[in-house]
Amino acid sequence: MTQKQIFEHLSEIAQRSKDPRGAVSACLVKNNEVIASAASSDDGLRHAEEILLEIVRAENITITPEIILYSTLEPCTKRTNIELKDCTSLIIESGISKVVYGASDPDHSEINKRRFSERGISLEQVSNPLIIKRCAEIFNNSVADEFINTSVKLKPTE
Repeated sequence: MTQKQIFEHLSEIAQRSKDPRGAVSACLVKNNEVIASAASSDDGLRHAEEILLEIVRAENITITPEIILYSTLEPCTKRTNIELKDCTSLIIESGISKVVYGASDPDHSEINKRRFSERGISLEQVSNPLIIKRCAEIFNNSVADEFINTSVKLKPTE
């Protein structure tokens, strides 16, 4: 699969989410094949990466160096609910060595770069501006009215 095909798949998966804080989807790719996918939960609490890594555990998927985590949004580095672990920590703990995301989240970018770099994890944004724009639209268009002022409005060009 190409990156374009992977993000088309993620776009389809994200459509399943009714996350009022903004729909996000994530998948694991091994040898150019999607092996697991997830969307953020409909309750606005559980992020796509968190759910994806639960699937990994439930299905006994072994994380190997060639597995890449793709996400429509850059992983979070903090949560509004302090009882929940942030996605960056969950990814680091999982052993994943490469993360590719669509839209960047300005609230998390600098911290993410530092934390992943310190652990030797590759973090990169796709270079295709159409994919970035689509990922930002997926998130922005799904934020419920009551969260408009509390959610980040993603810029398609980031």
